[in-house]
Amino acid sequence: MRQLFRGLGWTPFSREKDPWNFLMPTLYGNFLYAKILPSEPENDNRGSHAAKNRCGGEGRGREGGSRHRNWRERTIFRAKCWAMRVAVTGATGHIGVNVVRALTEQGHEVRALYRSPAKRACLEGLPCETRQADILRPDSLQDAFRGVDAVIHLAALISIEGGKGGRVHRTNVEGVRHVVAACLRQGVSRLVHFSSVHAFKFRPNDPPVLDERCPPADASSMAYDRSKALGEQEVLRGVERGLSAVILNPTAVIGPHDHWVSLTGQFFRELFRGTLPALVRGGYDWVDVRDVARAACSALQNGRPGERYLLSGHWADTRRIAEICREVSGVRPPALTLPLWTAYLGLPFLLPLARLTGRRPLYTYESLRTIQLAHPRCDNGKARRELGFRPRPLPDTIQDIYHWLKETQAV
Repeated sequence: MRQLFRGLGWTPFSREKDPWNFLMPTLYGNFLYAKILPSEPENDNRGSHAAKNRCGGEGRGREGGSRHRNWRERTIFRAKCWAMRVAVTGATGHIGVNVVRALTEQGHEVRALYRSPAKRACLEGLPCETRQADILRPDSLQDAFRGVDAVIHLAALISIEGGKGGRVHRTNVEGVRHVVAACLRQGVSRLVHFSSVHAFKFRPNDPPVLDERCPPADASSMAYDRSKALGEQEVLRGVERGLSAVILNPTAVIGPHDHWVSLTGQFFRELFRGTLPALVRGGYDWVDVRDVARAACSALQNGRPGERYLLSGHWADTRRIAEICREVSGVRPPALTLPLWTAYLGLPFLLPLARLTGRRPLYTYESLRTIQLAHPRCDNGKARRELGFRPRPLPDTIQDIYHWLKETQAV
């Protein structure tokens, strides 16, 4: 009977969540396939922490596995998963707000989860349900995930100031464990977990190109890097238990709608204000938050369970970033670029000063190590092939950051 329906151009899906799903035409799935994934992924041999994909088809991870049987099965999978009910943790953060925007623009029903009521204001005006939840309180996650098709997990603690008394580990490792357990208990069909490029173990030019095959940084001396790698391991344990989960690893995320001024947002704000006293020699890979958000939406349908996807954009050093900011705003960049060794010498004075003033330090040991060890060649080919990831030009992103800061009167 299923084959008969398909032959007539209709896809008889399960009616557990929507009694009219069986009326969805296969043609709609073909349209989604053409729009989201223009070409068939290459048949690489990186295979699998594989688990059965609950929406259909076999997943494949890093150790070997199988492809979907044919393009039609992949198309039907996309049609079934379209217009999902999605819960987003960390929805008030920089990436979170942009993910909520992208999901609602694509017609998904969104449940935006926040921990602090004081930050809920940035979700006002968006067509989404808002609900308070805390990833460190497992009982709140059971209610938050009840009745949803998918979860995008963004809630995390980013730190360039060490482990913060164990808070980094509790949030980025134990919190992920709670999210995975709640997804399994509530029968969530897909988890998209946001990790970071910092979860990879690497040094400049070692390996020559950074991609998803890099080993995890689970023994790193830097608390944040270690926590993101260990958080990924919690997700992969969930995959082994049958959870259809995908891991995204963005580089330095920048862009508009940064309501609470992220660490990278603070850097650009000071550049556009002309108040940054000096630059520190070094560089990083920068990616637009809106491109990352679209990749997360695509991962709901196209990501393979147990797989990691590196979301990199464009590498640029701090001087190049400052010059683009000057071209966009006309504000003169700092004339001085400090070598790293002089910046390290300033650490003993900056940290006590930051404690006295109650402000964030201009830089920390972790932030210096980040730009010192940043890999100049990140390969996002896998995300391009499988998620349709297309990072926009860096000057376009920086121009939009400037306009956003002007609109919000931050500069």
